[in-house]
Amino acid sequence: MAHHFIFQRYLQYFSPDVGNIFRYDKNINEEKLLPIKKVGAINDYYTYIQESGEKDTSFENPFLSNFEGLYPVLITSLEKQEPLSSHYDYLTSIMAIMHSRVPKQRNHITSVVKDLHRKTKSLGEPSKNLDLELMVENMKLYANIMSHSYFWIGVIQDDSTFITSDNPAGNACLPLTPKLCLFSSSEKKSVEYVPVDKEVVEKINWITYTNADKYIFGHASIKPLFERKNQNTNKK
Repeated sequence: MAHHFIFQRYLQYFSPDVGNIFRYDKNINEEKLLPIKKVGAINDYYTYIQESGEKDTSFENPFLSNFEGLYPVLITSLEKQEPLSSHYDYLTSIMAIMHSRVPKQRNHITSVVKDLHRKTKSLGEPSKNLDLELMVENMKLYANIMSHSYFWIGVIQDDSTFITSDNPAGNACLPLTPKLCLFSSSEKKSVEYVPVDKEVVEKINWITYTNADKYIFGHASIKPLFERKNQNTNKK
Protein backbone atom coordinates (compact mmCIF):
# COMPACT_ATOMS: atom_id res chain seq x y z
CA MET A 1 0.00 0.00 0.00
CA ALA A 2 1.39 3.40 -1.00
CA HIS A 3 1.61 5.91 1.85
CA HIS A 4 2.03 9.60 1.02
CA PHE A 5 4.75 11.28 3.09
CA ILE A 6 3.61 14.53 1.46
CA PHE A 7 -0.14 14.88 1.94
CA GLN A 8 -2.14 14.81 -1.28
CA ARG A 9 -4.42 17.58 -0.03
CA TYR A 10 -1.35 19.77 0.49
CA LEU A 11 -0.03 19.09 -3.02
CA GLN A 12 -3.41 19.89 -4.55
CA TYR A 13 -2.82 23.54 -3.69
CA PHE A 14 0.31 23.47 -5.88
CA SER A 15 -1.48 21.76 -8.78
CA PRO A 16 -2.34 23.55 -12.04
CA ASP A 17 -5.50 21.45 -12.40
CA VAL A 18 -6.08 19.79 -8.97
CA GLY A 19 -5.26 16.33 -10.28
CA ASN A 20 -1.66 16.77 -11.53
CA ILE A 21 1.53 18.47 -10.43
CA PHE A 22 4.92 19.32 -11.91
CA ARG A 23 7.66 17.18 -10.32
CA TYR A 24 11.26 18.16 -10.89
CA ASP A 25 14.06 15.69 -10.07
CA LYS A 26 17.02 17.88 -9.13
CA ASN A 27 19.48 14.97 -9.24
CA ILE A 28 18.96 14.23 -12.92
CA ASN A 29 17.46 17.56 -14.03
CA GLU A 30 14.25 15.94 -15.22
CA GLU A 31 10.70 17.29 -15.00
CA LYS A 32 7.37 15.52 -15.45
CA LEU A 33 3.71 16.43 -15.08
CA LEU A 34 2.31 13.59 -12.96
CA PRO A 35 -0.90 12.66 -11.11
CA ILE A 36 -0.66 13.80 -7.48
CA LYS A 37 -1.58 10.31 -6.26
CA LYS A 38 1.67 9.02 -7.81
CA VAL A 39 4.11 11.47 -6.23
CA GLY A 40 5.45 11.82 -2.69
CA ALA A 41 4.56 8.23 -1.81
CA ILE A 42 6.40 5.06 -0.72
CA ASN A 43 4.90 1.59 -0.33
CA ASP A 44 4.30 0.61 3.33
CA TYR A 45 6.07 3.75 4.52
CA TYR A 46 3.87 3.98 7.62
CA THR A 47 3.13 0.27 8.06
CA TYR A 48 3.57 -0.87 11.67
CA ILE A 49 4.74 -4.45 12.29
CA GLN A 50 2.82 -6.04 15.16
CA GLU A 51 4.31 -8.60 17.58
CA SER A 52 2.61 -11.33 15.58
CA GLY A 53 4.39 -10.14 12.47
CA GLU A 54 1.20 -8.87 10.86
CA LYS A 55 1.20 -5.51 9.11
CA ASP A 56 -0.89 -2.71 10.59
CA THR A 57 -1.58 0.12 8.12
CA SER A 58 -3.71 2.21 10.50
CA PHE A 59 -0.72 4.16 11.90
CA GLU A 60 -1.15 6.90 9.30
CA ASN A 61 -4.90 7.39 9.82
CA PRO A 62 -4.81 10.00 12.65
CA PHE A 63 -2.30 12.17 10.77
CA LEU A 64 -4.24 11.87 7.54
CA SER A 65 -7.68 12.66 8.99
CA ASN A 66 -6.34 15.60 11.01
CA PHE A 67 -4.48 17.15 8.09
CA GLU A 68 -6.97 16.49 5.31
CA GLY A 69 -9.88 17.96 7.26
CA LEU A 70 -8.29 21.05 8.75
CA TYR A 71 -5.89 22.21 6.05
CA PRO A 72 -8.52 23.74 3.71
CA VAL A 73 -10.03 25.58 6.69
CA LEU A 74 -6.62 26.97 7.58
CA ILE A 75 -5.87 28.15 4.04
CA THR A 76 -9.25 29.86 3.68
CA SER A 77 -8.59 31.71 6.93
CA LEU A 78 -5.09 32.75 5.90
CA GLU A 79 -6.27 33.97 2.50
CA LYS A 80 -8.67 36.26 4.38
CA GLN A 81 -5.73 37.31 6.61
CA GLU A 82 -7.58 36.41 9.79
CA PRO A 83 -5.65 36.41 13.12
CA LEU A 84 -3.26 33.48 13.47
CA SER A 85 -4.09 32.95 17.16
CA SER A 86 -7.02 30.61 16.42
CA HIS A 87 -4.74 28.36 14.33
CA TYR A 88 -1.60 28.48 16.46
CA ASP A 89 -1.69 24.87 17.66
CA TYR A 90 -2.41 23.61 14.16
CA LEU A 91 0.42 25.68 12.66
CA THR A 92 2.76 24.18 15.26
CA SER A 93 1.58 20.68 14.32
CA ILE A 94 1.94 21.33 10.59
CA MET A 95 5.55 22.46 10.95
CA ALA A 96 6.38 19.43 13.11
CA ILE A 97 4.59 16.89 10.91
CA MET A 98 5.91 18.21 7.61
CA HIS A 99 9.43 18.33 9.02
CA SER A 100 9.57 14.92 10.69
CA ARG A 101 7.60 12.53 8.46
CA VAL A 102 9.60 12.93 5.25
CA PRO A 103 12.30 10.43 4.20
CA LYS A 104 15.23 12.86 4.46
CA GLN A 105 14.60 13.56 8.16
CA ARG A 106 13.30 10.14 9.11
CA ASN A 107 16.15 8.22 7.45
CA HIS A 108 18.81 10.44 9.01
CA ILE A 109 17.58 9.97 12.57
CA THR A 110 17.02 6.24 12.11
CA SER A 111 20.52 5.69 10.70
CA VAL A 112 22.09 7.52 13.66
CA VAL A 113 20.20 5.44 16.23
CA LYS A 114 20.81 2.14 14.40
CA ASP A 115 24.50 2.96 14.26
CA LEU A 116 24.41 3.56 18.02
CA HIS A 117 22.80 0.14 18.52
CA ARG A 118 25.57 -1.48 16.47
CA LYS A 119 28.29 0.20 18.51
CA THR A 120 26.63 -0.28 21.91
CA LYS A 121 25.74 -3.94 22.35
CA SER A 122 24.02 -3.32 25.70
CA LEU A 123 21.18 -1.57 23.83
CA GLY A 124 20.17 -4.87 22.22
CA GLU A 125 18.46 -5.23 18.87
CA PRO A 126 16.49 -2.20 17.66
CA SER A 127 12.71 -2.45 17.43
CA LYS A 128 11.17 -3.57 14.14
CA ASN A 129 9.32 -0.26 14.17
CA LEU A 130 12.27 1.87 15.26
CA ASP A 131 11.97 4.31 12.36
CA LEU A 132 8.28 4.98 13.05
CA GLU A 133 8.84 5.31 16.79
CA LEU A 134 11.70 7.74 16.26
CA MET A 135 9.61 9.70 13.76
CA VAL A 136 6.90 10.23 16.37
CA GLU A 137 9.43 11.26 19.04
CA ASN A 138 11.13 13.66 16.64
CA MET A 139 7.73 15.09 15.75
CA LYS A 140 6.97 15.73 19.43
CA LEU A 141 10.36 17.34 19.98
CA TYR A 142 10.02 19.61 16.95
CA ALA A 143 6.47 20.55 17.94
CA ASN A 144 7.75 21.56 21.38
CA ILE A 145 10.40 23.76 19.75
CA MET A 146 7.81 25.33 17.45
CA SER A 147 5.46 25.98 20.38
CA HIS A 148 7.99 28.56 21.65
CA SER A 149 8.19 30.29 18.28
CA TYR A 150 6.20 33.08 16.66
CA PHE A 151 4.55 32.63 13.26
CA TRP A 152 3.98 35.01 10.39
CA ILE A 153 2.75 34.57 6.83
CA GLY A 154 4.55 35.78 3.72
CA VAL A 155 2.00 36.87 1.09
CA ILE A 156 3.09 37.25 -2.53
CA GLN A 157 2.01 40.53 -4.11
CA ASP A 158 3.09 39.93 -7.71
CA ASP A 159 2.90 37.11 -10.27
CA SER A 160 5.68 35.01 -8.72
CA THR A 161 4.88 31.76 -6.88
CA PHE A 162 6.28 29.52 -4.17
CA ILE A 163 7.26 25.94 -4.89
CA THR A 164 7.48 23.03 -2.46
CA SER A 165 9.43 19.78 -2.15
CA ASP A 166 9.79 16.32 -0.62
CA ASN A 167 11.33 18.04 2.43
CA PRO A 168 9.21 21.20 2.60
CA ALA A 169 9.64 22.43 6.19
CA GLY A 170 13.22 23.65 6.19
CA ASN A 171 15.02 26.71 7.58
CA ALA A 172 12.00 27.78 9.63
CA CYS A 173 9.71 28.22 6.64
CA LEU A 174 7.03 26.12 4.95
CA PRO A 175 5.32 27.03 1.66
CA LEU A 176 1.58 26.55 2.23
CA THR A 177 0.27 27.44 -1.24
CA PRO A 178 1.86 29.07 -4.31
CA LYS A 179 1.00 32.45 -2.74
CA LEU A 180 1.43 31.85 1.01
CA CYS A 181 4.44 30.79 3.08
CA LEU A 182 4.56 30.08 6.82
CA PHE A 183 7.58 31.42 8.72
CA SER A 184 8.63 30.82 12.31
CA SER A 185 10.79 33.16 14.32
CA SER A 186 12.11 33.56 17.87
CA GLU A 187 10.99 37.18 17.78
CA LYS A 188 7.44 38.43 17.43
CA LYS A 189 6.67 40.59 14.41
CA SER A 190 4.49 43.66 14.62
CA VAL A 191 2.27 42.22 11.85
CA GLU A 192 1.22 38.64 11.07
CA TYR A 193 0.91 39.02 7.30
CA VAL A 194 3.93 40.41 5.46
CA PRO A 195 3.95 41.27 1.72
CA VAL A 196 6.83 39.61 -0.13
CA ASP A 197 8.16 40.44 -3.59
CA LYS A 198 9.78 38.40 -6.35
CA GLU A 199 13.26 38.74 -4.86
CA VAL A 200 12.16 37.24 -1.53
CA VAL A 201 10.23 34.50 -3.33
CA GLU A 202 13.33 33.55 -5.33
CA LYS A 203 15.32 33.22 -2.10
CA ILE A 204 12.67 31.04 -0.47
CA ASN A 205 12.40 28.88 -3.58
CA TRP A 206 16.17 28.40 -3.59
CA ILE A 207 16.01 27.29 0.05
CA THR A 208 13.25 24.86 -0.92
CA TYR A 209 15.43 23.54 -3.74
CA THR A 210 18.55 23.07 -1.62
CA ASN A 211 16.64 21.44 1.26
CA ALA A 212 14.84 18.99 -1.04
CA ASP A 213 15.94 15.39 -0.83
CA LYS A 214 15.26 14.74 -4.52
CA TYR A 215 11.98 16.22 -5.77
CA ILE A 216 10.59 19.73 -6.11
CA PHE A 217 6.88 20.28 -6.81
CA GLY A 218 5.03 23.18 -8.37
CA HIS A 219 1.96 24.28 -10.31
CA ALA A 220 4.06 25.45 -13.28
CA SER A 221 7.27 24.32 -14.95
CA ILE A 222 10.10 24.33 -12.39
CA LYS A 223 13.07 23.25 -14.48
CA PRO A 224 13.86 26.66 -16.08
CA LEU A 225 14.11 28.31 -12.64
CA PHE A 226 16.96 26.14 -11.47
CA GLU A 227 18.73 25.67 -14.77
CA ARG A 228 19.38 29.42 -14.72
CA LYS A 229 20.23 29.40 -11.02
CA ASN A 230 22.66 26.51 -11.36
CA GLN A 231 24.34 28.15 -14.36
CA ASN A 232 24.85 31.36 -12.39
CA THR A 233 26.14 29.43 -9.37
CA ASN A 234 28.63 27.48 -11.48
CA LYS A 235 30.02 30.66 -13.02
CA LYS A 236 30.93 32.10 -9.59
